[in-house]
Amino acid sequence: MSLSAFEVISNYCIESNIDFPIRNQAYAIYTQKHKETIENHKKSNANNITPKERKTIETALVSDSSIGEYIASAIQIISDIKQTAIAPYKNKFKWGEFWISVGASVVGAFLFLLLLIVLIYVAEEQIKSIVAPLVYEETNSTNEKVNPNDALKRDAEEADAL
Repeated sequence: MSLSAFEVISNYCIESNIDFPIRNQAYAIYTQKHKETIENHKKSNANNITPKERKTIETALVSDSSIGEYIASAIQIISDIKQTAIAPYKNKFKWGEFWISVGASVVGAFLFLLLLIVLIYVAEEQIKSIVAPLVYEETNSTNEKVNPNDALKRDAEEADAL
């Protein structure tokens, strides 16, 4: 029983210690060549191909020299893909850009801190104006409002007296 084209390419790669991604790419190149060769033969022979002609084409496409070409092409394709994929990440680090980023972060943090301080100050004034009427107490003897600080002082004096 004869081996399939994939098995022939796979065995060649195993014997040559070639990785499976290259083997798969080489097989893809083989299938493309096989399809193109069969279509070209059919075009030139009025859409007819005999089993003997098909077998001859397939034998020629899986010869050692053809497989070597597929593997060389596959290695080149995978190498190009690696270069394209790795290129954006290759050593583009620059110290100047790093320090600009650090400086921008520090300035941003400082500005955020200033904004937070301003908001706390404004909020403190707003809270005092809202809470102040609730804190003032009405006295029973007069209708005067008592300052909360005076009430705190009075409470502290009473606590000292004890």
